[in-house]
Amino acid sequence: MLSSKQKKWILNKLIPGIIFFGTLIVVGYIAWRRNNLLEEYPRYTIGTTTETYWTSASGKKLRYKYKVGGKIYTGSNHYEDKTQVPARYFVWFSEVDPEVARILQDKPVPDTIKVAPPDGWKKLPL
Repeated sequence: MLSSKQKKWILNKLIPGIIFFGTLIVVGYIAWRRNNLLEEYPRYTIGTTTETYWTSASGKKLRYKYKVGGKIYTGSNHYEDKTQVPARYFVWFSEVDPEVARILQDKPVPDTIKVAPPDGWKKLPL
């Protein structure tokens, strides 16, 4: 049988610690998985910036949309100061999971490129 002191320690220290470190592990795994999908199965398409907005936790963010295989996706990334809204930029996405993507705010799409192939490019067309 646990003493009242032991029960208090479990409730006040052990359980919050497990939740905290478990959350860190899950967040780390998700970030690793997303990056791995982009690195292992890279494709590129054209995205259009749609708006900027503020979050209390992450600061200024950029929302964008892009199309892969006839389906429209939306994403968001941290906003970089020189990014225009609205404007077209290349989007790096995963071929196996197109929802995993990053807009390349330092790579605007030239006016000479009008549309992307339905499943994107294997390499940036620059």
